[in-house]
Amino acid sequence: MMSDTGFLQNLRTFPRECINDEQIELLQPYFRVPDYTPEGAKIAAGAIAGLLTWTRAMADFFYVNKRVMPLKWNLAMQEARLVKANIQLQIAQDELDRRETEVAEAQAEYDTAMTIKQRLQDNLDRTLKRMNAARELITGLADEQKRWTEQSKEFKAQIGR
Repeated sequence: MMSDTGFLQNLRTFPRECINDEQIELLQPYFRVPDYTPEGAKIAAGAIAGLLTWTRAMADFFYVNKRVMPLKWNLAMQEARLVKANIQLQIAQDELDRRETEVAEAQAEYDTAMTIKQRLQDNLDRTLKRMNAARELITGLADEQKRWTEQSKEFKAQIGR
């Protein structure tokens, strides 16, 4: 098995996330043997020392991964929630942008209407001033008409005498 050309690659790509309690339990008797150390393995065979280190590393990984897996699962759930929240945020942002555009259009329309209203109000104020001036002039001229009419009669009477 160790002479297989793909052995080292198989160790590197070993699915370590799939290690289970039963496999670790089967390794425990070997871990308890006093000579199951890298130094002890070097005495028996140098290549075995690396394999022994690898088995211990896989067991250590199992225990660490056992504590980390719930955290990874929670992280994945929270990331999924974040993706949903970001989608909802984008939808809300798009709606806000649309509403702000509508408000800006309404504001522009309001400003235009207020400009027209102000122009009309200014025209009204000028017209009212002119009407008041014309009324005063007409009233003044009406009084003058009476006076002129009376003076005209007096002049005719003076001329006729």
